[in-house]
Amino acid sequence: MLISKQGWKKLKNGKIAYKNINDLNNSNHRVIVKCDECYKEFETIWSNRKNRLENLKRDLCNSCAKSGSRNSQYGKDRKELCAIARRHQSENPMQGKVHSAATKSKMSNIKVSQISNGEFDLLSNNRGEKTWYFSMKNNASFCADSVLELYRMTQLDSDDEVKSWTKRHKIKVPYIFDDIQKYTTPDFLIVLNDNTKIIEEIKGWVNKKELIKREALKKYCAENGFLFSYKTQKDLNLNGGYRKFLKNINNEKN
Repeated sequence: MLISKQGWKKLKNGKIAYKNINDLNNSNHRVIVKCDECYKEFETIWSNRKNRLENLKRDLCNSCAKSGSRNSQYGKDRKELCAIARRHQSENPMQGKVHSAATKSKMSNIKVSQISNGEFDLLSNNRGEKTWYFSMKNNASFCADSVLELYRMTQLDSDDEVKSWTKRHKIKVPYIFDDIQKYTTPDFLIVLNDNTKIIEEIKGWVNKKELIKREALKKYCAENGFLFSYKTQKDLNLNGGYRKFLKNINNEKN
């Protein structure tokens, strides 16, 4: 059942244009109608509604239009449907764009260069939980790539033996994975009060690729006069410190 006496649509300049129902014809103006089954009011495009009525169809909201026998899956065995879907997926796997080894290496090099220079916005990357942290010790803001990394930043800021630390150290280290040369950059470059320089990597979990990256970083440190530090979540949770920090973060969110 038609409720609106006028149709409306948004113009390119952002303004709303109105038109009387009798003048709409086949336009894409929106109108409000009432569902013939549940009597719920909903928006629809005038030309779509006109086509429905011409095909002797009723005004139905999305819920009613897909309920009962109007649902394409009505009366079918769900287990059988799932089995068909799995079989189709195995026979037609989703595939994105396939890059050459040279292109993958180049992409890795560019990304790592941007991260180590502080030019890559980690907040635009949807992996992990990221946030900005302002370091009082360095008078600069850094993007924490995880809550674990955020916790480590607070530790470094409060450690009296640490003179300074940064994520913008311009260090990138090559490594080989799956026969492709890629690049990695350490999480932190730490300078102690005695000017000892430490390259540090933080990992919440470790897989084969991360172990290869760790060995590459270790080798780089040995060849360039850095000490190497590798800390996992277990290391940072000494005496329950990280667990308490994580609990406080969750409490602040709630």
